[in-house]
Amino acid sequence: MTMSGNRHEPLFDVHPATGASIEVFFADRRLATFGRGGAGWFWWPRRRGFAPSGPAKGPFPTSYSAYRDGSIRSFSAQGCNGVATTPLEENDRKS
Repeated sequence: MTMSGNRHEPLFDVHPATGASIEVFFADRRLATFGRGGAGWFWWPRRRGFAPSGPAKGPFPTSYSAYRDGSIRSFSAQGCNGVATTPLEENDRKS
């Protein structure tokens, strides 16, 4: 995860095993056009330098809460190359 001195600058994180990436960013009332009402921290799946690959999720009260939600939802739901994985317990039951 990269952070800078500007408290509202977006940050990116990439999961080292899956390559899944998210951007966490702040949108104030002038920028909050996502139909979610209000300013706050948002996240969406996005590779740096590319358009977002999904809708923005939020608003969240802090950058950490947006990051935590995004990392749990994006990084745990995607396996290698973005393919969804099933929990180990479900695979064991099928055997």
